[in-house]
Amino acid sequence: VEPLDSQGGTSRAYLVCINGQQFFMKQLKAEYVSNPRYRVMFMKEFCKGHEINHPHIVSYKETGENADGPYILMEYLTGMTVAQKLEEEPVYFYNKANLDKFFTQLLQGLKCLHEHHIVYCDLKPANIMLTRINNDVKIIDLGFCETDDYAFTAGLTKSFSAPGQQQTERDKLDARTDIYAVG
Repeated sequence: VEPLDSQGGTSRAYLVCINGQQFFMKQLKAEYVSNPRYRVMFMKEFCKGHEINHPHIVSYKETGENADGPYILMEYLTGMTVAQKLEEEPVYFYNKANLDKFFTQLLQGLKCLHEHHIVYCDLKPANIMLTRINNDVKIIDLGFCETDDYAFTAGLTKSFSAPGQQQTERDKLDARTDIYAVG
């Protein structure tokens, strides 16, 4: 187990090697472990992610609990987030082929989520990875997603969220919420 620099607001991140294969491990921070609401949201993320098998959405492998609390194992992705890519290669999306591929794959991933009755709710450059090989899109971190069968969501990223989402009109969240964030 090796700590990673990428930490979320409610979780820590680790690189885990099991039988030679690398996995990304997300674990609730200590201050949230005893909070039932955050535990439910954490379980929601795993359950919703685990039911999806799509090439443009990170794969959720297993969940469990260790001495530090609940964790989620996901596929480990090499590459960079769109935010990092724009920093490193500011003109990457000036190439029409790169831009077309990006939006096609992103929209395919969002379509899959919506077909599973999931509104992503936190689409932003930091939550979209481009793989090291081929620069393929992978939507990561379903932690803020909204579903019909779970009552809680952790929040939003204000600068990327739809107006209805910011006004806590949870009953108005649907696929349009994510399409707004794409724009």
